[in-house]
Amino acid sequence: MRNGVLIENLFVTASSAGDLVPAFGAIVGGNIVSERLIEVEADTVEQAERKLRNIDELIVVEQFVVCHERVEVIEAVADTVEGAFLKAQGKVPAGAQTETREIKAAAKQITLLVQANDEESAGKGKAELISSVSLLKKARKGIFGFGKTANVYEVVISQKAVVELTYRVRAKLRAKVRNYSAEELLESIQEIRRINTHWTETLQLLNPKNDSEIEASLLKLQELYPLSALDIIEDACRRNEKANWRTVIKKAEAQASIARSLELEEKKVGLRKLDVEIAETFMFYTSIDWYEKDYRRKRKEPTGLPKEGYGGHHVTSPTLRETIPHYSSNDEAFSKLEERIKGFNLYELYLQLLFEEGQDEAIATLEQKCIAALKAQKLSYNQRTIKIETKVISPSSQNKVSALRQKLLSICLGNEDQVDRLINSERQCNSTAKEEQLYKDVIERWIRDNE
Repeated sequence: MRNGVLIENLFVTASSAGDLVPAFGAIVGGNIVSERLIEVEADTVEQAERKLRNIDELIVVEQFVVCHERVEVIEAVADTVEGAFLKAQGKVPAGAQTETREIKAAAKQITLLVQANDEESAGKGKAELISSVSLLKKARKGIFGFGKTANVYEVVISQKAVVELTYRVRAKLRAKVRNYSAEELLESIQEIRRINTHWTETLQLLNPKNDSEIEASLLKLQELYPLSALDIIEDACRRNEKANWRTVIKKAEAQASIARSLELEEKKVGLRKLDVEIAETFMFYTSIDWYEKDYRRKRKEPTGLPKEGYGGHHVTSPTLRETIPHYSSNDEAFSKLEERIKGFNLYELYLQLLFEEGQDEAIATLEQKCIAALKAQKLSYNQRTIKIETKVISPSSQNKVSALRQKLLSICLGNEDQVDRLINSERQCNSTAKEEQLYKDVIERWIRDNE
């Protein structure tokens, strides 16, 4: 039993098994790897080769056939059937399997009455079979030749048992092998890094048994993480040093798949958050209902009440709520954002920001374009804010703003980010309004839209 794998008919013929073969080793990646000889038996050479390949923790360096499978027949003769079979069984080689046992002739005795002048003549021609010869009736001379008779002998003939035994000699392979566990897999990775191999050669080094299932796992790893596939396998080796090499590679693939799924999930959530910010910042929707936890858990899409004319007119019926469009992943939705960017006179700034990131409209993704659009809007807002004369807010007015913010925070269920987005959106519609008035307008609109 090695690493939970039962190796049947595996005979190590190194010094520990009769001094048949001296210990020896090979150098792999600068390390001495122990090699040894083993013998594998099976009904056929093909089955023996398959059994040898299926020993996961061993790599076959070379192999040759000790003997091919064959079927032999032995015939034996004895006084009894049991004795004949025992005699035949003694001629079967060690390790061979008896397949059939057939009685060709059973042992028996036959009594004959034979007329002869003497015992020798009575048993003539039957010497090898005669058990006994006894005089039963003496000869008579007769008178003048009349009434003359020969001796009558009782001859007992013994017939021996004859049996036939068929046996099968199994095929036997002898192979030079070396270990290949997680530790050896780690050594292969270190060798790959040292010689900087091409991915095709890397596949061969990581999968020396040419296992199709393992090859598929390695290709999947390379597809998921082309630049860090080796790092993932190396980490799995260090976490599972005593594990089977196949197990390590499969665990590495599973961990990579889980990590990629989590990355894609974060990406999907991030894009929807970006869509919500676009919808609010560019005043496509108001009273937006968006809870990230609900979206993660049950894919509850963000909704809002659509605005018309950049906030000049509001749809007040809650029954007209719409799902926020996918500006960051849908071309048609983004085209509406692009029109709004131009309508806000932000297009040149938007293109400049893309250029600064090494992108342009032809090659940038929709996500990159949306991020550039938000930056352009925020920069433009900041520039407008600087131009506004700073006004001192009286203590009484400041208290009112704090009270109004607490009220809006209560409406938004404690979501500070949502409060800030609503106030910023309102400020973009009316950049000269006082802070108190902004809060009042937002609260009034919220109440009106959700009546």
